Amino acid sequence: MKKENAILTISTIGLGILVGISSLLLSLFLNLIEKIFLHFDETALQPIVTGTPGSARVASVLVGGIISAVIWWVLRTKVTPPTTIEKGLSGEKMPLVQTALHVITQIFYVGTGGSVGRELALGKLGQ
Repeated sequence: MKKENAILTISTIGLGILVGISSLLLSLFLNLIEKIFLHFDETALQPIVTGTPGSARVASVLVGGIISAVIWWVLRTKVTPPTTIEKGLSGEKMPLVQTALHVITQIFYVGTGGSVGRELALGKLGQ
């Protein structure tokens, strides 16, 4: 029983570190996209974009939408499409590269000011 607990402890710590580092990197990516497209740095005192002109917001979402649409089109037509959340939860294997690109594209689009919804994001599209 002690060997099993040690393996579980080491696995939990390793996974926690991996998830923490990946979350940090994705958060930094989101902040970078917001800065590039909206010229905005999120802080605790300013959690939303308020000083960016409306025309810049429209241009940001338009350019971000076009880039995201091209990436999603390539993923769904030229590469194996990402597995949906429902299929992943039911045991279907999720391809690493396609799933990562799908997630990063969603974060990119949100960073440009687009909305993908709260739950499941774009997992329901194209089904």
